[in-house]
Amino acid sequence: MCTAAPIVPAQQSILAEVNSTSVTLAMDAWQSGGCAVESFDVALQEMGTSVWQTVENSITGNVVSSSLDSSLYQPRFSLIL
Repeated sequence: MCTAAPIVPAQQSILAEVNSTSVTLAMDAWQSGGCAVESFDVALQEMGTSVWQTVENSITGNVVSSSLDSSLYQPRFSLIL
């Protein structure tokens, strides 16, 4: 049984590496808070659009997305507990 929700990491903790065409997300930056995270689903939305692009489903380690252009993106994380 979970005792508390997972703790969202600070932005600088989760963005392991960023350049103009790719981002590496450090998913191990999430703290369990008493409820272990089994895996994540990650999606990105280009700012100014309504379309979410799935980066990875059911991941357990770090994520690298290298198909980006130089636009700004908003991430969405779904946690599987």
